[in-house]
Amino acid sequence: MGLGLYTTFALVGVQQWIFATILGAVTLCSLGMPYAVRRSGVRWERALRGLLLVSAIVAVVSVVTGIGNNGTDENRTTPAFLGELWRGENPYSTLLVLHYRIDVLNLLPHSVTSASYEPYLPLLTFLQIPGTGYLGYDAVCLGSWASLVYVLRKDEFAALVLATPMVALVAANGFNDLPVLLLTTLALRGPVGRATKVAEFLTYGLKQFANLFWVGYFAVHRRWWRLLGVVAGTVAIALPFVLWQPQAFWCHAVVLNAGAGCGGYGTGQATPVGDFPHWDYYLWAVWLVALFPATTRAWLVRLRDKLAPGSRSAAFVEEREATIGARQVGPPTLGSETPRKVTGESLDLEHTERVALPADAPRTGERKPPAHCDRPASRSAGHRAGKTGRGKFGGRPRPFRDRCRGLDEGRAS
Repeated sequence: MGLGLYTTFALVGVQQWIFATILGAVTLCSLGMPYAVRRSGVRWERALRGLLLVSAIVAVVSVVTGIGNNGTDENRTTPAFLGELWRGENPYSTLLVLHYRIDVLNLLPHSVTSASYEPYLPLLTFLQIPGTGYLGYDAVCLGSWASLVYVLRKDEFAALVLATPMVALVAANGFNDLPVLLLTTLALRGPVGRATKVAEFLTYGLKQFANLFWVGYFAVHRRWWRLLGVVAGTVAIALPFVLWQPQAFWCHAVVLNAGAGCGGYGTGQATPVGDFPHWDYYLWAVWLVALFPATTRAWLVRLRDKLAPGSRSAAFVEEREATIGARQVGPPTLGSETPRKVTGESLDLEHTERVALPADAPRTGERKPPAHCDRPASRSAGHRAGKTGRGKFGGRPRPFRDRCRGLDEGRAS
């Protein structure tokens, strides 16, 4: 659907903000993919493989035919900025002007002029395959997208969200966010070790969104030394270019051509088809929710409770807290022992005897075992349950086996 909208609006020439709004909204719809898979009843691992195949086909078709493939000029400017560095020119102070054509099925050619300075941090320019041009950079972005899904392959929600065709289409357009998201995800979800530390340090010098994420991440966790490390690492990476041309770096990489004394083109322009501005911004929102779904939901619930104190969620939280408090001070449960004072006004641990409840005494706080615990736990059921957790041949469902194990041991004894 997103690809069809993209092509339709590209033909009729709708204004840029409409492109950004519609394509961004369709990208946000990727968050609903895990729920759609659950309702379908298909195992999510199988659905993930099929989704990856469809998304890869959409991405390759977009690159080859040009359909939906003019979302940005970053796949052309990034190799050109590296060429400026090889020639000894400062990309933050040298205006880069590119002229190229976009063909949709070789039937709808468009002439595009892109004029920009380097708007990102220095290390992002080096994340490419030198000499391969825009096709090579598209390949880097697609490879980063596939690697991102692979790193999150054991996380059902994140993998299904980021494997959708719209995310693959963002990568096929050559948005430079994909390599940044891959390294940031490796730093968060990769194996603990030196490699993850290196990946995190590299993200300090790529795109400003990553720096803002790390600052917010460490501020939320109150890890102030790590936050200072982000600032120090960013300064260390940018220092050579700051010393090379301070005003140019300040104007184009820090204040994005909005400060006093900053003239020129700004961070980038393309005409007449144009960049569809900020389409990739929606991808960062999708990535944040995919990696931190519980945190996102908790913040949304808090926000709703603050805006509507008498809402159903607030009442539920109060009722839940009252229930938990009642359980903590409730009567003794099965197998509990009651302390009894022997002498004195206060409880003396050295002169305290513990009296076990008799076996036939009524236990008011006893929890009744679930109904499924009465079913025999057959070996074939546990063996065939597999990763889905669905018991077969009358056996217990997998999530409840551990819950019933203690009851079975008590019956045996």
